[in-house]
Amino acid sequence: MATITQEESNGFRFIKALNLCGRGVLHHVFCWGAPDKASGTKLDEYLNNLDQTSSANFLKLKKKDRKFNKTQNKLINMSPDGRGFDVPLLCLSIKLGCENVASVDDLKWITPSTEMEYYITAVKNLRNDALHSQLAVPNTEYLENIRKLREVLTGCLKASGERYGKDEAEVNKEINQLNHDLDYIMNEILEMEEIVKYCSDDIKQLIITESCNKLKEILQEMSYMSPFSCITNNFQLKANKFFIDIQVKQGKRRGKGEHKDYRDLLQLVQSTSVSSSVNSATQQQSPSARPQILLLEGLAGSGKTTLVKLITEEWIQGGQGNMRGLDDYDLLLWVQCRDHSMNSYQDLLDRLIPDVSAKYRMVLPRIMKLCKVLIIVDGLDELNDHSSSLVKSLLYEFQNSIYTTFICTSRPEKVEIFSMTIPEGYDVTNAELQGIKQEHMPEFVRSTHEIIKKNNNSNSSTDLLVEKVMSVRDLYEHLRLPMNLAFFVYIWEYAPDEINVMTVTQTRLYHKIHEVCQKKLLERLADCSDLQHKVQEILRMIYETSLENLSREQLTLEEETVERLISACNKRDLPYNE
Repeated sequence: MATITQEESNGFRFIKALNLCGRGVLHHVFCWGAPDKASGTKLDEYLNNLDQTSSANFLKLKKKDRKFNKTQNKLINMSPDGRGFDVPLLCLSIKLGCENVASVDDLKWITPSTEMEYYITAVKNLRNDALHSQLAVPNTEYLENIRKLREVLTGCLKASGERYGKDEAEVNKEINQLNHDLDYIMNEILEMEEIVKYCSDDIKQLIITESCNKLKEILQEMSYMSPFSCITNNFQLKANKFFIDIQVKQGKRRGKGEHKDYRDLLQLVQSTSVSSSVNSATQQQSPSARPQILLLEGLAGSGKTTLVKLITEEWIQGGQGNMRGLDDYDLLLWVQCRDHSMNSYQDLLDRLIPDVSAKYRMVLPRIMKLCKVLIIVDGLDELNDHSSSLVKSLLYEFQNSIYTTFICTSRPEKVEIFSMTIPEGYDVTNAELQGIKQEHMPEFVRSTHEIIKKNNNSNSSTDLLVEKVMSVRDLYEHLRLPMNLAFFVYIWEYAPDEINVMTVTQTRLYHKIHEVCQKKLLERLADCSDLQHKVQEILRMIYETSLENLSREQLTLEEETVERLISACNKRDLPYNE
């Protein structure tokens, strides 16, 4: 971990001063201005039961405006006495719940003066300026910031003490404590634990805010599907355009289990992270709380990647889609196991949120554990040396983070092997994708065929295709897998005379797809000499290598093998990417 510089320490110390001293002063003001509120009564309950003779602004609001947002409600429920509120919520509490304050739209709140209202706003502005500025603060600027904070908080105590008739001795006692705390913080050498304790909540919200836009931008590209990529890249679709209701069984493959609605997948992992408090500095953690792993297995083509891309797409949209509980996650990280370019958790952060990773590098891993993070690991069966190292580092990094949920997809062959590598401390839930429900097959055929027809400017009959597919019940085991059914529709559209719906098998379907792939390849490489012979030589090498790998239950090609194939292509003047 990088060393914290003097300037960065200044930034952290000022945030600590705002959290410790700023929140303390604002809490005193609220208690003085709402003397009838019992410490065990939650803020919303107190406000909703105010006597009609109260002068509090809350009573002047329209009913539709008497609501707190999701984050505020969590803080209110967690901290009935208000000590766990952040600066913005404390300022709002004073504005709405204290007696004898200016109306919410009065200029007193923003006009510089010695009025209590202005000091309240000034504390919030100091906090916002600090959190949205550079973390590293030069010494002279740091001392000036502390001076301003001391002046504002002292003025706030004096003005509110006068407003609410507090005797001078009580006010001076609070001012003396404030000065003592600020003097101590000014010269304190912060350790990492202190930074996490006093600064984590504000930094966490900053990290979430600053990360989301970049994450959504990067994940937006990753959420697109190319269902016929082995044939053509002409089909780039959003996951929701290619997804259909899939059967999900909770439990391991070939074992007993209960069928679940795919929309409830996240409900299978009852992570305490989803119901956890926002205020990490004061929250109580259940001793039984553990991070969660959902192992989602399925045969090749069963829709695993499509499903996690749909989850990603809906998270980008704010969790407002079909997946229940998705809106509870602050951040989403994505790992593609076939990727060779990343080896560690830090590599992943640098790729997905580069600016945030650089800005908060020394504390980011610690703060990320306090965020509610959904980590998608797609394709455990495609792990290589690099991605295996990355996944391992993630599992150990979040081993004790109760706010983290992993969704890992895999073909069945790799599930047991991977399960043995999971460190202690995780709750693991198994689920299996079993393909398209038979009653949903016509819908999938129709939507897929319409997409292909639009791309091909075709007017072939979708009704006839649906009728043919549904007439052959013996094919259900093959065609229930979305990839098989999509391939079938593709062949029907582009080579209808080459497939007999009455006799087609999964092997025949794959073989036909392979023939189409070769045909398209030859069309793209038409300018190469002696093309057919060269392509067949490379294909024979791929067949042989693939058979050897499969005999060792290895589902991907090793880097050494790939280099050998690239060399063979170069010798034959064939573009190896093709």
